[in-house]
Amino acid sequence: MKFPLKYKAALLILSIVLATSVVATVVSSRMIKDNGQETYTRQAVHLADTIAVSVDGDQVRELRDAVMEVYDATEDKVFSDRWGEPEFDAYLERFSAVSEMEAYTQVRDRLASIQDVNDVQSVYITWLNVEEKTIIYLVDAAEEDFCPPGVTDPFFYEDEEILRNPERGFLPTVTDTEEYGWLVATGKPIHDSTGELVGFACVDMSMDAVVTEEYRFIRTIALALLALAVVAGALGIWLVDWFLVRPINMLSNAAERYTNGEEGEQMQQFASLSIHTRDEVEALAHSMAVMEKDINEHIANLLSTTQALVSTQAKAERMDQLASIDALTKVRNKRSYDRETKRLNQEIQAGKACFGLMMIDLNDLKKTNDTYGHDKGDIAINALCKLVCSVFKRSPVFRIGGDEFVVILEGQDYDNADTLITRFNAEVEKLRGDETLPPWKRITAAVGCAYFDHGKDTDTDTVFKRADKVMYERKKQMKAQQQFS
Repeated sequence: MKFPLKYKAALLILSIVLATSVVATVVSSRMIKDNGQETYTRQAVHLADTIAVSVDGDQVRELRDAVMEVYDATEDKVFSDRWGEPEFDAYLERFSAVSEMEAYTQVRDRLASIQDVNDVQSVYITWLNVEEKTIIYLVDAAEEDFCPPGVTDPFFYEDEEILRNPERGFLPTVTDTEEYGWLVATGKPIHDSTGELVGFACVDMSMDAVVTEEYRFIRTIALALLALAVVAGALGIWLVDWFLVRPINMLSNAAERYTNGEEGEQMQQFASLSIHTRDEVEALAHSMAVMEKDINEHIANLLSTTQALVSTQAKAERMDQLASIDALTKVRNKRSYDRETKRLNQEIQAGKACFGLMMIDLNDLKKTNDTYGHDKGDIAINALCKLVCSVFKRSPVFRIGGDEFVVILEGQDYDNADTLITRFNAEVEKLRGDETLPPWKRITAAVGCAYFDHGKDTDTDTVFKRADKVMYERKKQMKAQQQFS
């Protein structure tokens, strides 16, 4: 029984289109969901940051101290999982005086005003008792599911890094529970006027509406893709019959006529073939088998050779690229710097050199590593590298040592070097004095710059040594200023 090629092609086209539709539906569903979660997470974090800087930190500290005074004086703590029980009500009654405080009223009114203009489930302020691993509510602006001062929950987050580093705050988490539905929650640290951590500005933002809309949109996409699959399948069948089957039959007939005019020895080769596809390809195979075999062998050899060459070249280029990039900062490394100095030396020999070298050295890296750990030292190195790349954006930056960077100044950056160095030093001073940053991000760095002098420089090494000397003089000056201050 014959099964014509056009029906086989029709089945293949329908299968591919349907499979593509299913994959597209699944991928789009995942992308829509991820995008929705990312958007709401970003909004929640932004709102928590807004609350953290909007409320009066001194008033929050006053509330925290009042709540913790009662909390510390209470031996038998009652957690919120016993909500509604007499013991829990009696426990909360101990904190009732906090609700009468002026600071509580003002902070709650501030939270309520923020909640009124934002589509959020609730905004509230908590305190994290690191020693006992509990979370204690200070102020809650929610109209429903209101938590009075003193409500206590055990620490339930999987990520316990906040217990070691409370300044990081509560990372945003997305949950789907029967009680609250889809919810994104996060918390940012609140500081008083002295910089002390006094609480966490927390936000719970409902995602139920967007999830419902996502499901409706996905169903619409699925139906549209199914309709498209039907139309594409029908069109594909017609195109295959018109543009493939019909020409194959014409080619087969032409090949048959050509073969019938050849000598008998070639016919014996066709006779040895055994093809029983029961479609148009079987007729074409009788006419084209020998030529197809030869062509396929030549193409296979050419493709194999070409692929091997392309693969080898790609690997070599990738290895060379990786060997020239610093693994930590992703800027160019010492190997790349040496390559650039060869280029500059050639320009010096040709009398065309016009450049400057700037040495930048991170201060107190060893102290940062010893005090906070090498991971914080890496953060400091990356912070310096980011600043260097930002200021000297038109010049190549190289990391040539643990805490040492070199910038090759040419063109516009060479012409404006003094201005850029002044700007860089100002940015460093700004970071150093920013008390909102952790210590390892309040970096300082010494800068030394030297310019190629046709009268006394014979290579880049002499320029480098002058820049290095200026940098170390600057480093000594900065240390002396620190000791004096």
